[in-house]
Amino acid sequence: MNESVLLIGAGNLGSRHLQSLADAPWINRVVVVEPSQVAADVARTRWQDVPNSHGKSLAFITLDNALRHGPFDSAVIATPAPGRLDVLGAVLGLGIKRILCEKVLFQSEAELDEALEMVIEAGADVRVNHIYRYLDALVQLSKVTVGQTLSMSVDIDGDGMGCNLIHYVDLFAYLSGADVTALSAEIDLPVHESKRGGKFVEFTGNAVATDENGGQLRVTYHDKSPASAPRICVEGAFGRAIFDEATGSVVCDITALRDLSFSVPRVSALTASILMAQLDGRCLLPTLAQSAQMNRLMLRTFNQQLAGRHERDLACPIT
Repeated sequence: MNESVLLIGAGNLGSRHLQSLADAPWINRVVVVEPSQVAADVARTRWQDVPNSHGKSLAFITLDNALRHGPFDSAVIATPAPGRLDVLGAVLGLGIKRILCEKVLFQSEAELDEALEMVIEAGADVRVNHIYRYLDALVQLSKVTVGQTLSMSVDIDGDGMGCNLIHYVDLFAYLSGADVTALSAEIDLPVHESKRGGKFVEFTGNAVATDENGGQLRVTYHDKSPASAPRICVEGAFGRAIFDEATGSVVCDITALRDLSFSVPRVSALTASILMAQLDGRCLLPTLAQSAQMNRLMLRTFNQQLAGRHERDLACPIT
């Protein structure tokens, strides 16, 4: 295989995607869209840091010039949420059928709906990059939890609820194998400007989700500094497991998880294998359609908290 991949967005996270593409022996060409020269320079350096990148083709282009540089076998979209709908439309217009997309997906329900229509019409496989699904201890846990009623809690010291809550809602759905049916949140005020810029806000707070099995998820972002990594507890009739991301420890009474650690895979080591898993039909990540409902619930509760109202086309200031 000698695949060509289109990467849109080569900032801090996008350049880590680029390193994974550089390392994969079956990818021989990567074309990058990144308007910031500073980010492009960092991305080029990170590409060169990967030994397997030597002999591969790397090019930086503008999106409106992408057709001249095709065809592409797959694409990774690592842009901020604003403007992502146009990016997705451009990628689909190039005939690309395998797409990996970063979260938060979109800022409004209207954009979610339009994206779903576009993807269905194009017959594309769009996956959302929730990499907890590739953490070995959680994969093993899912083998005993799917179909069960879960009680799951997540505690985090520090903010980041706006951009990261969706990770834990998705993990809850993955472990239970059930649709999330309700999500509510209470945001701590005042909110503050996100480190990603003045167009976005961040905050602490707590959220509660339920699924169709009657399970419940509770997520709490504590207003404490310095921030600490998540502590995740999952329990039910199958037993109890506590995961500490800071220490990498797993404390549990579940046989399948004994001697496992809680080591979150690096994006720079995972992206290419996800694209291959899409090709082979064994990708663990949620599809756009599966993820859309969870994002929809999150946008509704965040808008109510941040703006006092929710409308389909109201943009929630998170990314």
